[in-house]
Amino acid sequence: MRIGMPHMGNAYIPFKALFQRLNVDFVLPPVSNQRTLSLGVRHSPEGLCIPFKLTLGNLIEAAELGADTLLMPGGYGICRLGYYAATQEQILHDLGYNNVEVIGVGFSERKLLGLLKII
Repeated sequence: MRIGMPHMGNAYIPFKALFQRLNVDFVLPPVSNQRTLSLGVRHSPEGLCIPFKLTLGNLIEAAELGADTLLMPGGYGICRLGYYAATQEQILHDLGYNNVEVIGVGFSERKLLGLLKII
């Protein structure tokens, strides 16, 4: 198993530390750049927001680097962020990354603080 996730600020830091401690291979795509955005724009439905397109571009880059399990941090509330994972997984499968699974990881602030205390 090779786990990856998109760049979302510094959110990758605790995940990277956790997976390194568990001896799980963690794949971090390049920092978001023009290629990341171009990939996301090319493969996203037109009406979706820029954050969706950037994170999709990151997930594609992680899959290119061999990640087969992708974590898509989500949340609660009015933002569609919590719904990205299912749509992004379908897009990745349509692109031929059939061995890739996208797992939506939703955190409340309380759960995230608990995870950080463990790490």
